[in-house]
Amino acid sequence: TMRKLTVGGLKVFLQQSRKCFTNFIREEPTTKDKTSKFCFVFGNEASDLDSMTSSLLYSYFKQIQTQGEELTYLPIINIPKEDFPLRGDAVWLYKTNGFPTDDFIYLDEVPPFLEVIERCKPHDSLRFIMVDHNKPGDAQKIVADLVEEIIDHHNDEDKNNKNYPLINRKVVEPVGSCTTLVVHEILSKNYDLDPSLSLASAGVILLDTANFDANAARSTDKDKEVLATLLKSVTDNVNTTELFKTLQKEKYSISHLNTAELLRKDYKEWRRDEIPGKVGISSFNQSLADWEKKEKEITVRLEEFSKKKDLVISMVMTAYNNPDNGKFERQLVVYSEDESLFKKLCEFLEKQDKLKLREIKLSGQKETPKEVKGHIKYYQQEVTQSSRKVIEPLLSSEFFSK
Repeated sequence: TMRKLTVGGLKVFLQQSRKCFTNFIREEPTTKDKTSKFCFVFGNEASDLDSMTSSLLYSYFKQIQTQGEELTYLPIINIPKEDFPLRGDAVWLYKTNGFPTDDFIYLDEVPPFLEVIERCKPHDSLRFIMVDHNKPGDAQKIVADLVEEIIDHHNDEDKNNKNYPLINRKVVEPVGSCTTLVVHEILSKNYDLDPSLSLASAGVILLDTANFDANAARSTDKDKEVLATLLKSVTDNVNTTELFKTLQKEKYSISHLNTAELLRKDYKEWRRDEIPGKVGISSFNQSLADWEKKEKEITVRLEEFSKKKDLVISMVMTAYNNPDNGKFERQLVVYSEDESLFKKLCEFLEKQDKLKLREIKLSGQKETPKEVKGHIKYYQQEVTQSSRKVIEPLLSSEFFSK
């Protein structure tokens, strides 16, 4: 008989898993019931739609199969909760298919992995399953000793499992999407997915294979077979091209983001010994004029962002197509509370032929409150080829080394 995974079942599973784990963390380690065992199922650190979906489906499936055992699976969404809205494709796909996103377990809702490992050590009651990667990121290296399963579609970086003493199952196949491998596993055990889970999984596979675009060379027969089976479970006819296009659009859409989210979406930072803090550069695909329509206090927002991230210099790079002339354009914003550093940096940047900056003024900003000490300049950048990849080395090898 076919047994079904449902979106309602996913919700119940997430709530129960969270409850078991929360109770376990609250108890004193000494009084802890020795039979509580946990398995964290987590995707890669980029935590894209494929990673999240793979960990949600696979942990739910594993839990259904372990009835009667004192073993709780927890899918960990491998980003802080506040970063979830930045994944526009996931927000849209999960919402459309009724996924219980309020019940997701985010990285910052569980103690750091190291603490959980220490806590579970006396009873050896913790294991990990990696999906959508086969080598943990630097911050999560600590888990390798306790990994018991890997399901992934990237190049295998440890074919002999030297780093995984406890591994008992490893599926690494170069398919288009890790979700393909997870769904294939579920179907092969005579389980079935309801229309909502099927449509969501189909969306992930379409996005990852670029809608089976031959030029993208990212799809295999297995992706096609699994997709066909999923689409049979969906009650209505699915226009796969439309679904793909919508996901693509939502993935890159920034219209729903507020300024704090916009500044975090595509952000790089680095520390410099010469200054008491970090340099951060945010970039996004929107002109300052469009940003200003939604945000009347850019200086205040940059001050808040700098404090939160411990930045001495905060920069914003914009890239967009100008609707008036159809041309691709770039702009640059420089912000710092350190007046002399700000002046030096602006002078340095204004001299660069690689950028060709021209100062511009924004007209729609409110007057900056007295207590905001930051200095800000806005520029049009005439050399449109120069992205963050150009500015970063300019700063590190020329500005700071002087």
